[in-house]
Amino acid sequence: MAWTATNLLHNFAHLYFLHIIKGAPWMSIENDANRRWTHWEQIDDGVQLTTTRKFLTTVPIVLFLLTCLYTRNNTEHFIANFISLVVVTLPKLPQFHGRESSPFCDFAKTFHDLNDFQEL
Repeated sequence: MAWTATNLLHNFAHLYFLHIIKGAPWMSIENDANRRWTHWEQIDDGVQLTTTRKFLTTVPIVLFLLTCLYTRNNTEHFIANFISLVVVTLPKLPQFHGRESSPFCDFAKTFHDLNDFQEL
């Protein structure tokens, strides 16, 4: 159970901080083009398949494999961990770069709009 909780928490944090939050991770007074991009899209200036991106893609996969190993392939844990893995790795594919086709984009737009409103 602890491995599944760790995996799900890691994948949620990974998804939120890399694929949902847009703009700079710090308060910026600049209104540049990066404000519209997620942190994942800003890594290495948007160049695909770099060492950094490959590392950040393999971490959830390795954690998934370790979780499967230590939960002894329990069906319920496997299903939860596999769904979590798919949700966190799909936005990393080059086909999704710069596209707002993620199911989390509506939430991200609303959250981002609220932040813009509070800055005024």
